Amino acid sequence: MQSDLTASESASSFDARNALRGQIASLRARVRIMKAAAAVREGDAERLSFHVRQENIRRTNSRTRNNKLFAHGSVAEKGGYVDLDDLAILGLEHHGPLYAYWMAISAAEVVGGRGAYLAHIFACPKRLVWCHSEGARVAWAWAKALRDEQTAEFEARDRAGKLSDWRKLPVSGRQHYLIAIICRRLAIDEPRRLRRGTAYDWIKLKGGHPAFWQPPERMPDWSA
Repeated sequence: MQSDLTASESASSFDARNALRGQIASLRARVRIMKAAAAVREGDAERLSFHVRQENIRRTNSRTRNNKLFAHGSVAEKGGYVDLDDLAILGLEHHGPLYAYWMAISAAEVVGGRGAYLAHIFACPKRLVWCHSEGARVAWAWAKALRDEQTAEFEARDRAGKLSDWRKLPVSGRQHYLIAIICRRLAIDEPRRLRRGTAYDWIKLKGGHPAFWQPPERMPDWSA
């Protein structure tokens, strides 16, 4: 009888454990479902927030910088010159009188709008190379000025002691990349045991990003 009782207790214990496992599995499933539902709600909220912001922009007629950049890009596509060399267009427009002169000649020689006129101008390889080179120079100068402004703001914060925690962080991936490029350009060994702050100081001491070491040469004035 004792054996029968022990067997009955074992069976009851086994059933209880199975029931408990079932309850735990059910709870885990409910948690997964709730997490999935929360993720869906969060995604819906983000999409709704985006549409609310866009509607507010449309209603107030105020567009962000990205909105404006996208709008100008769509104009280039509609105008038929989105596939043309963007640096060449920039270089040509930088020289206003030459731009006006060449566009006027193109308007007299081809039918179409701005895209057709630009394509006609750049059909001449010599013009295309000249305009592209000037566009690269203008783009470099713009990027360099922006970088210098951002660097000045960053270093002002550093001098004020607002980056003390940042300086103690490990070297960033971008810093690793820049250090490797600089060392290859200068044929020197890579520095060791740097932190993010000392890596910044080292990169600055070596001249910063190599792309800004030397400005592109200005093309000679155009001559046909």
